[in-house]
Amino acid sequence: MSFGLRTRPSQYVGSIVGRNLCVQYLVVAGGGGGNSGGGGGGGGGGLLNGASAVTIGSSTVTVGGGGVGSGSYPAGGYSAAANGSNSIFASVTAIGGGKAGGQNDLASSGGSGGGGGGGTNQPAQQTAGTGTAGQGNNGANGVWNSKGGGGGGAGAAGSTVNGGNGVSSTITGSSVTYAGGGGAGVYAAYAPAGTGGTGGGGGGKANITDRGSAGTANTGGGGGGGGGEGGPQFRTGGGGNGGAGVVIVSYPTLAVPAGMLITGGTITSSGSYKIHTFNSTSSLVVS
Repeated sequence: MSFGLRTRPSQYVGSIVGRNLCVQYLVVAGGGGGNSGGGGGGGGGGLLNGASAVTIGSSTVTVGGGGVGSGSYPAGGYSAAANGSNSIFASVTAIGGGKAGGQNDLASSGGSGGGGGGGTNQPAQQTAGTGTAGQGNNGANGVWNSKGGGGGGAGAAGSTVNGGNGVSSTITGSSVTYAGGGGAGVYAAYAPAGTGGTGGGGGGKANITDRGSAGTANTGGGGGGGGGEGGPQFRTGGGGNGGAGVVIVSYPTLAVPAGMLITGGTITSSGSYKIHTFNSTSSLVVS
């Protein structure tokens, strides 16, 4: 059974079923890398939320890293972008964001799809990746030899140059937005470049040597696309790296029976709830 963020049905969240504790979770995967030379923005990491029973004992919590952005050309040589990595909690898997398309690279599908490349005349490289149903949205196609497409976000699809917005959550007690798509890069003559979506999406660039901005760490934001210049003096700025994901677990403090100990992640409190935030892979231990 799945519930919306901060929706904590008293008969499930915080209850003890057998030797299991029912908790609220937010799972965000790593964002996809942006691409170079008027390249697309990376897709935001997949985002899932709901309630789950945690077994007494130790449970591995996997936090996905952000995908690497592509290299620049000719400085440093060209290298391909990469998808973000999955985040996993209990039986829940959020899919890493798709990498963006660029000069020599196809956009990929993912939690949210990467944007298509714009600094290219190849239709396949201009085509955006698709998002995973229930986790994210599609990227936008790039525009022939001019501008890339924005990466999809958890809350909205990418648009021409701009990344799609993410989804806000108050599971920590404050409203924070996660999994925004990266903004696309453009050729200098087609400035301005795209903006990253809310939720940590990195911004794109227009200057020929500028690398796209990285997605914000532990938001699952996609990386921004780099700038570029066509013609005989062809040069490109590299794509930005995607931001790492995050896993957050919350439960009512008063529902924990005397003698039960729960450890793992960075532990904070908000009102009557205890929150465990995992910014890297670790374990949640219930004893």
